[in-house]
Amino acid sequence: MVKAIFESLEIDGGDEAAEELEKGSQVVVVNCYPPCPEPELTPSNYGFLTLLLQDDVEGLQILYRDEWVTVDPIPGSFVVKRSSRGILIFIVLVNSTKPRRSVASMQSFPLISVVKPSPKLVDEHNPPQYMDTEFATFLEYVFSREPK
Repeated sequence: MVKAIFESLEIDGGDEAAEELEKGSQVVVVNCYPPCPEPELTPSNYGFLTLLLQDDVEGLQILYRDEWVTVDPIPGSFVVKRSSRGILIFIVLVNSTKPRRSVASMQSFPLISVVKPSPKLVDEHNPPQYMDTEFATFLEYVFSREPK
C-alpha cells in the first residue's frame, strides 16, 4: 500500500522520504477493549498509514484541525487512514456498556527521523505547509494534545 501511495505521487524508492519510511516500523495490533466504567481513559496511536478493521462499536477518533472527530464504524470494511502532515494521530474511546474489537496495521517513521515533505512534492507553487520536525519531538507535542 505504501509503495502504491509513493508511486501515485511519482516518488521512487530512492527518495529520502521513501527510504526513511522503509527504516520505520510496521505493527499489527489486535484489540479487544472490554466495557469500561471510565470511558475517558483512551489509548492512542499514530502512524503514516493505518489499515483498520473494526466492529460496529463507535470509538475511533482522529485529530483533525486541532479537534478530536469521531469516525463512524462501517462493519466489515477497512478504514484506510493516512495523513497529509506525514503522521496521523488517533485515539480509541472505550464504551461503558459494550466491548469494542479491532485489528490495525500501522506503518510509521523511525523516531530518529526528521518528518518533512519529499523534495519532489515541494516547489514555488506548492511550498511546505509545516516545518521539518524531528519525529520524536513531533510525538511529544502530539501526545501533549491528547484529551485528558
